[in-house]
Amino acid sequence: MKGRLTGCGWPVQHVNISVAGELFLCCNDYYQRETFGHVRDGSIDELMSSERAVALRRKVFGVEAAPDDFLCRRCHNQLPDFPGRDFRPIATFG
Repeated sequence: MKGRLTGCGWPVQHVNISVAGELFLCCNDYYQRETFGHVRDGSIDELMSSERAVALRRKVFGVEAAPDDFLCRRCHNQLPDFPGRDFRPIATFG
């Protein structure tokens, strides 16, 4: 997907924690590249609202430009016509 991303409910509604205790952006991040904290560094609430977590979500929702190799660029949940999409930007409603 080119341009700014259009959002996804997963990084807002879910938390993914590796066996090593790292919090990462999405269950589709198999290599856990987009991490934003460790369970020993604070509560889940604190970590989910940390600067790093917010910065990642800003990219997911297109508030900030995401790099070309950003995980969400390859995700079906960014396609406006994906029937199982859990978040739809207002611009996609007819």
